[in-house]
Amino acid sequence: MSKEDLLLMAMAVALVALVVRWQIGKFSDKVDRGEAGFKRHSEQDSVADDARDSANSLSDSASFDERGVKSAYVAFCDVVDAEFARFKEMAKSGGGAGGGSGGFGAGGGAGGLRGDVLARLDDFSRELVFIQTMGEGVGKRRWEEKLFGFLSRVDEFVLENFGQDELDGMRERLQKAWQKI
Repeated sequence: MSKEDLLLMAMAVALVALVVRWQIGKFSDKVDRGEAGFKRHSEQDSVADDARDSANSLSDSASFDERGVKSAYVAFCDVVDAEFARFKEMAKSGGGAGGGSGGFGAGGGAGGLRGDVLARLDDFSRELVFIQTMGEGVGKRRWEEKLFGFLSRVDEFVLENFGQDELDGMRERLQKAWQKI
């Protein structure tokens, strides 16, 4: 075989590879859209699909439109931010957990710890602003997923730095605000 024959065969193989790749891409798109003409056989897939469908129907059956969802959640985020402002004031005045003079955990009331608490509260505030500015098309389910994940981390922080009583008080105030949504 000459170099010309090898080159011709390589070009033919490359052309076939491109056609096969294009066909696989078309088929993958059909599968993604559900137009492939076959059903999934895995029980785990069908359970996941059922859960996804029920979650979508719950979020689709909301009693208010997407703008209402966003404004309600943004208002709730404002309440959370007010809690952060309250905790910042407590931190500045030395009112953390742990008894002692100024508290802030078991380590006492060192200024470095107070600065760490204030910095962490600022980080939470920035993250909350990010959540508040999520796009218009974000549905109820996505808002709740983001907010509840965020609030779980905030709970741990408040418990560690301000104590159970402050955590309970914050949860109660946030629960009242949540019920208004």
